[in-house]
Amino acid sequence: MGTIIQDLRYGIRMLAKNPGFTAVAVLTLALGIGTNTAIFSLVNAVLLRPLPYPDSDRLVHAQWLFDHGDVPSVTAMEFAFWKEHSRAFDNAAAVDLFPSGFNLVAGQEPEHVKALGVSRDFFRTLSVQPILGRAFTADEDRPNGPKAVILSYGLWQRRFASDPSIIGRAITLDGESYAVTGVLPKGFQFVLPWITVQDVDVWAPLRLVPDPHNDGHNFAMIARLKPGIKLEGAQSDMARVLAEIREDVPGHVAPGERGVSLVPYLKWVTGDVRSPLLILFAAVGLVLLIATVNVANLVMARAVARQPEVAVRLALGASSGRVLRQLLTENLLLAFLGGGVVMGAARWTVHALIALAPRGFPIAGEPQIDFRVLVFTFFMAAAAGVAAGLVPAFGASRLDLSQSIKQGARAVSGHAGHRRLRNTMATAEVALSVLLLTGAMLLILSLAALEHVNPGFNPQNLSTFHLWLPSQRFKTAAAIWDFEQRVLARLSGLPGVESAAVVSALPLEFGVNGTTRVTSGGHESHVYVEIRGASPDYFKTMQIPLVRGRGFQSSDTASAPLVAVVNEAFARKCCADGETLGSQETLPVGWEGGLRREIVGVVGDAKEHGISEPAPPTLFLPAAQLDDKLVRAVFSGSSWVVRSQAPLGENEVRRAVAQADSGEAVGDFASMAALVEESFAPSRFMARLMSAFAGLALLLAAIGLYGVLSYSVAERTHEIGLRMALGAERRDVLGMVLGQGLRVALVGVAIGLALALALSRLLGDLLFGVRPTDPGAIAGVAAIVSVVALIACYVPARRATKVDPMVALRYQ
Repeated sequence: MGTIIQDLRYGIRMLAKNPGFTAVAVLTLALGIGTNTAIFSLVNAVLLRPLPYPDSDRLVHAQWLFDHGDVPSVTAMEFAFWKEHSRAFDNAAAVDLFPSGFNLVAGQEPEHVKALGVSRDFFRTLSVQPILGRAFTADEDRPNGPKAVILSYGLWQRRFASDPSIIGRAITLDGESYAVTGVLPKGFQFVLPWITVQDVDVWAPLRLVPDPHNDGHNFAMIARLKPGIKLEGAQSDMARVLAEIREDVPGHVAPGERGVSLVPYLKWVTGDVRSPLLILFAAVGLVLLIATVNVANLVMARAVARQPEVAVRLALGASSGRVLRQLLTENLLLAFLGGGVVMGAARWTVHALIALAPRGFPIAGEPQIDFRVLVFTFFMAAAAGVAAGLVPAFGASRLDLSQSIKQGARAVSGHAGHRRLRNTMATAEVALSVLLLTGAMLLILSLAALEHVNPGFNPQNLSTFHLWLPSQRFKTAAAIWDFEQRVLARLSGLPGVESAAVVSALPLEFGVNGTTRVTSGGHESHVYVEIRGASPDYFKTMQIPLVRGRGFQSSDTASAPLVAVVNEAFARKCCADGETLGSQETLPVGWEGGLRREIVGVVGDAKEHGISEPAPPTLFLPAAQLDDKLVRAVFSGSSWVVRSQAPLGENEVRRAVAQADSGEAVGDFASMAALVEESFAPSRFMARLMSAFAGLALLLAAIGLYGVLSYSVAERTHEIGLRMALGAERRDVLGMVLGQGLRVALVGVAIGLALALALSRLLGDLLFGVRPTDPGAIAGVAAIVSVVALIACYVPARRATKVDPMVALRYQ
């Protein structure tokens, strides 16, 4: 222990004697370790840390497997059947796929509050208890049962002043009284793959009505496995219950169904971000490797200057192992100083990462600098310190005393083996920076391709907002349509407004879907479609082009013949060219009694699920022709679009809606252009971070190349002076030194591009409109790195041309 303390004291004194070297080495290692700590904290929060529920590893999610893709939801009937008949579940719950909303009146003007419908066992399934009150009862979750809600901690604080007597009291939501049965714990979050439900204010009972004729997959199913039940056993049990469903409800399962899959809940909610996070984690690992190599080169240069000191210690009897340990201790001190700098800035860095993360990033709780992150940072610092110092320390500890005494430090510093090692490390730095830069370039090109995709509509000067249509206030389809017409009239009368429309779900939002039967030219087919209800001016307002036939008209009322408009993807799926118009489509009995509608128009494809996703087959129904049952299935809420000559203000819209109905509160006001921009957020997040890491890697590689070449010039001063004394021109010296540096750089570029071509396919799922082997990206990276390398080499090469031959020749 005494010798360790002695090594530490001596190491601290040596580092303090060389503040310039110490500062550069610590900063370099801090950059490498810091990027790793920041990304690992995100990986830890999303992929490694258990969800904030007891025994969360027993939570699973059920999803259908179809030929057209997986459907992460179930129908009300399927949920009820599995919950009742499964032998593998301790409990199960259904959750609305998307938050809805209420208009809250609590002594102030109406406020729109986010709400999420859940079945009565939702909180029991998660093993979460309200901090006040209780969860829902079976009576509250049945149709026409007592109206009850559970409040979020934030709403309880904000609107009810944390009043503990709120339990049992009635609050007014959508003009009706609801009893508050509970208040959730502070910070409670529920995560879905597409949203983090952290801003939900009110939780309400779903009150499901199992209907074998309704195939709307509108609910996520979450279950808790019984203790001792493995996922494979639960999967077999699901298959058994599915066979019972097929037997008890003939014809319920849709065409193309391939079964049901259970996946761990954490894996389900993080599925879309797992690969991007691991790629970022690998990228920062390469940054740390480059930083470590850089510091190793610095330490090697310093080791040469310390050879007389080491020679004296060895001559006085110090063992090679003792010297090796002393030198490694100094490098570990450097690394831990870098780690200390990292931990000082870690919280700020993590919060900056979260600010960059796209909305809906599946993080349950704030990323924390917890014990796992601290241990990771410690080991990264230790590994970097050992890696950076091992080779130089080993070489110094094996010093040849006789050679050192006779020839001094220059003999060792100029050794060909040392030069090759330094050049090899510089080559590795360049190669790794090329690999990272290629990945960043591909992601940037992919983002650019996304930004140039035609969404199928014109988002400019288009304002959007949501209104929720509470069934208590709007009991019939006629009442809803009457309200929508009043609002549309007010919106259309605003100055500068060109047109306005209402639709059940905006493009880029998930809406209601189901299977429709289409009869065209005597041929019948079943198509899984997105279903949208829309007012007559919807296509005009969105500027979605009409391809064939007509759009909706004001004459398409409830008493007129039933009609529908489909998009081109629908037409391609079910109808031969030219046969779409006049075809008959029929929604299942559970939707609207099996009524037949004539397809009267075909419109262009709009991006319904995302800019990078192909447009799904979409069926549009006139809002005025929806019956009481269908309007509730399609219009759980309403989305509004207003096209104007200049962007509208939110207050203008609020006043217009209040004039039509003072009981409705406007929610989620935004421009459509902003929503389109938001759809790029995941790609932008990856492109920004990869670009930052690649830029840092290139900077470190350039510094490393500069350092190696500068050291080479310093050790070859005598040779350069001799060459110039014998008649070499300055341009000859410049070319010689530049050639040495550029050879190292170009070999690194070649190796890096080979690695990039081999590994870039790992980015395939993250790219859009660009191939992993895109020649433009490869050429661009090669050009950028070559130019940076030329700049890094030019400065020491220029310095070499200024060597005074007389001074250099006097140096022995």
